[in-house]
Order: sequence, then structure tokens, then C-alpha cells
Amino acid sequence: MTARPVQGNIFIVGLAGPSGSGKSTVAKRVASRLSGHVISMETYSAEMNHLPLEKRAKLDYDAPGAIDVKLLESHIRDYAAGKAIEAPVYDFAQHLRVSDRREHSPAKSLLIVEGILALHFAQLRPHFELAIYLEAPDEVCFHRRKVRDITERQRALDLIRSHREQARCRRGSITVRG
Repeated sequence: MTARPVQGNIFIVGLAGPSGSGKSTVAKRVASRLSGHVISMETYSAEMNHLPLEKRAKLDYDAPGAIDVKLLESHIRDYAAGKAIEAPVYDFAQHLRVSDRREHSPAKSLLIVEGILALHFAQLRPHFELAIYLEAPDEVCFHRRKVRDITERQRALDLIRSHREQARCRRGSITVRG
């Protein structure tokens, strides 16, 4: 049995905020309650599979250039048209996009696009019916990121601290405009 495309409008939400602010948790809970779907921008990291693990681990995946915006936008556009998408699968422990696997996601009436840069890219914002920026204190965000990155992504604490410093240095250079 194949799923039919959703008829009518699809409500699309852009959900941004700092790493560890709770975006993924909020998005998953809302989507679950409202029978929606979540696209995590992290899975749309630019493909760097050609680099060795040591180099991939040092890349700044929170920078705007780290996202495959073209693919992400095409998937949002297709989803908005009621089409199923084949989203990339990302291996966080190995810092790479899994080449031979995709996540099949039939369109539902609600789509939440979540990521630290969800509201940053001008080409994505017109797709959002609602834009939300989620905030939390820096200490809370960093604690949540440490727990997540160590337990779920097998990251070393020094790497997590290094990524935090990269984000602090870059923080003033990313602009979100309405």
C-alpha cells in the first residue's frame, strides 16, 4: 500500500535556536501530537565523505556553509507540494552522510524544519508559515549539548568544547532577518 500525497495546504514551521536549546525535543513532541513530520537540518550537512574522519571531526557543522541548502530547499518545496521526500541519513559518530540510505517521509499536514540556522537562509524563510526562535540560557544549552554529544554521538568533551568556542566566535556574524 502506498501513501497518497496530502491534499490541501501543508503548514510549515521554521524552528531555530542555539544548539541545546530544545529545538529537536519541541519539534518531535509537537509533530507527534499533531501527526506531523520533522526535518532536522543536521541531516542535511554538506557531504564531506571524501575527507578522513580526523578532518571531518574538526569541521564546523554549525556554520551556514556546512548545510546543503539546495537539497533542503528542494525537499521542503516537494513536501509542501504534497510529495514524499527521501531525506538524507546522517551518521553523527562518523561525521558523514550515509550514501546508500535515505529516510522515506510521506507528506503530512504539518512539517517542522528545525535547526540552528532554520531562519538564517533567505531562500527557506518564504516556505515557513510560522517562524519560531527558541532560547535557553547558555549554561543549559551547553549542558544539554554535552550530554547529547557524548551519549548519542560518541563525541569527546574536548571536541564539544572546541565546537562551542567556534560558535561563540561566529555568533555575531550570523544574521536572522524577517
